[in-house]
Amino acid sequence: MRRCSSSLAVVTLAGFLATFPAVAGWRNTEWGMSPEQVVKASHGEAHLTNGTEVTSQDPRPAVFGNYKTGNLEFASAFSFDYKLGLDLVVLDLKDQANCSQVLLTLRALYGSAQNEANSGGDYFAHWTAASKNLYVSAFVFPPVGSFRGACKLTYVPLIQGGANGL
Repeated sequence: MRRCSSSLAVVTLAGFLATFPAVAGWRNTEWGMSPEQVVKASHGEAHLTNGTEVTSQDPRPAVFGNYKTGNLEFASAFSFDYKLGLDLVVLDLKDQANCSQVLLTLRALYGSAQNEANSGGDYFAHWTAASKNLYVSAFVFPPVGSFRGACKLTYVPLIQGGANGL
C-alpha cells in the first residue's frame, strides 16, 4: 500500500511540475512585456486593472488574473517597472490547504531553498534559477483570527531590463 501511494504521489507531482510556471516571466509572458502584451499572452486569464490608466508612476499591479494548474488555483497580479515592462508576478494560492503541495513542487523544480526562515508560524524561502533569469520566493502566513492565512509566490527577474547586473 505504501509503495502504491508513493507512486501515485510521484505521478501527481510530475503532472503538476509539467504545468507549473518555471520559465522567464510567467506562463506565456516574458520580462519587459507591456501590460497589454501580458493580457494578450494570458489568453483570457488576466485583465488590465479596471478604470485605472497604467502609468510609470504607479507601483501597484496593473494586470490581474487567475491561474489554475492541476487542483491548485491562484489569483495572479502583474507589476511593471517605470518603463511599463513586466518585472514582478505574484501568485496567491486560493486554498491554503494546498500550500505544502506548492512548496514541494518548488523544491522539485529548483532544489533546496537557498534561504529559509520560520518565525512564529510564518515561513519564507527563496530560490534562484540563473539560467532562467529568475528569483522565486514563497511566503506562508498561518490563519489568525479573521485572517485566512496566505501562501504567496513571487517571481522576479534576477537581472532587470536587459542590464548586465552588478
